[in-house]
Amino acid sequence: MPMLNRHILSFIFCLFGLFLIIYSAYSLGDFSEYGAAFMPSLIGGGMIIFSLLDIFAKKQQMDTPLVTWHEIKFVLLIIGIILFYVF
Repeated sequence: MPMLNRHILSFIFCLFGLFLIIYSAYSLGDFSEYGAAFMPSLIGGGMIIFSLLDIFAKKQQMDTPLVTWHEIKFVLLIIGIILFYVF
């Protein structure tokens, strides 16, 4: 099974957070006030912030561990749970 760099999973989370913000703004309306689009936008913004922090952390510059298939399944599970909540 091929291994992936941890930065790739953080980048996937960043793209998914961006998708949540765009989807909630497009289909659920304005997210500037508390309503249907507020929580998905908040979750997407948090995912973007924390994934960018993970990518640019100085601790992971040289010794970046590789990701196993077991960790990829958990990432897909989290994305599925959030999509289930949004839809």
